[in-house]
Amino acid sequence: MNNVLKTSLIILANFICAATYAATFSYDQIQLVVGQTITETSFSSQATDSKFARGSASLGIGDVLFLAADGLANNVNSGRSYAFGFGVHLPVNNQADVVAAINIVNASINSTGHTESDAGISSSASLRLRVVPKFELTGGIAYVSVFNNKTTGIIYGANLYLTDSASLVFQGNQSDKSQSYAAGLRINY
Repeated sequence: MNNVLKTSLIILANFICAATYAATFSYDQIQLVVGQTITETSFSSQATDSKFARGSASLGIGDVLFLAADGLANNVNSGRSYAFGFGVHLPVNNQADVVAAINIVNASINSTGHTESDAGISSSASLRLRVVPKFELTGGIAYVSVFNNKTTGIIYGANLYLTDSASLVFQGNQSDKSQSYAAGLRINY
């Protein structure tokens, strides 16, 4: 019984320390990025090139949960998507968080005057790492399923803090079907 009590106290102490570490990263943020996606088509050797703008926001709830919303518009087929979901961030230490998120996605495209819409799901798991006080790196995997198209890719990014609440954002995504790159601004509130 004594070992069970010791183990329980150690787990409780680790949880309390983890909650303290979690406060070092902010998940209360608004972000706007612009970027480019290059998609390989399966029926030809040519690639489709599209430009996009994406806005996103998240709101931290407690020490480990957050709500997220995302909107994207691109210049090919008047494509749009909206996503709403939630995630968890679990501190590894005061310099790193493991982040997992799941979203419901609603996407639409306009092709030759006809609009098609579909609902799907996206999920991701990543590691957020503070390399130095004003610089973060992120890397992980993402899965998206929409329009009967399922893809898994690698996500990566970097944030360079200009102030304590504003950072330049650089992001990328690489899958077997496309590559995308984006840059923008993130504001923590």
